[in-house]
Amino acid sequence: MNKILKIFLVVVSVFILFNIVATYKRYTQLNNMQTMIAPQNSKLLSNFLISFRDTYQKSILKNKIKVDEKTIHLLPVATMKEISELFSATVNNQTSIKTVSDRPRNPKNRADSLEMEAINFFKKHSNKKEYYKKIEKNSDEIFFYASPLYVKEWCLA
Repeated sequence: MNKILKIFLVVVSVFILFNIVATYKRYTQLNNMQTMIAPQNSKLLSNFLISFRDTYQKSILKNKIKVDEKTIHLLPVATMKEISELFSATVNNQTSIKTVSDRPRNPKNRADSLEMEAINFFKKHSNKKEYYKKIEKNSDEIFFYASPLYVKEWCLA
């Protein structure tokens, strides 16, 4: 009886150890998959927003809509914060989008310390198109993604 109990305990121990290793391996694979997917999703969203912004702004210029105090609120630079808040709410605050600057005209668009880190990265590496890092925030792992958005000559019109 004692021998059967020992064999049973060894088998159970091996089974538990196997499950622990398998669970850890699956967790690592899932984490690696998230690390690969997050930059791709961020890049897609960034490209969409840039396309939206450029199309919308060019449409305003093409249709010769005079930019004044009434119409300036139609420009993407003015609507992006509202669009971001609406988008964030639709995805249960899992994603947020900001357009920030180190020299904003609107103080609400001032870059925070993490965003300044990205801006300084782009200043040092002008050929780079994206910046990302994982950060811990309130015991959650957050993926931070930034891409530069430079003022173009036609924007100044």
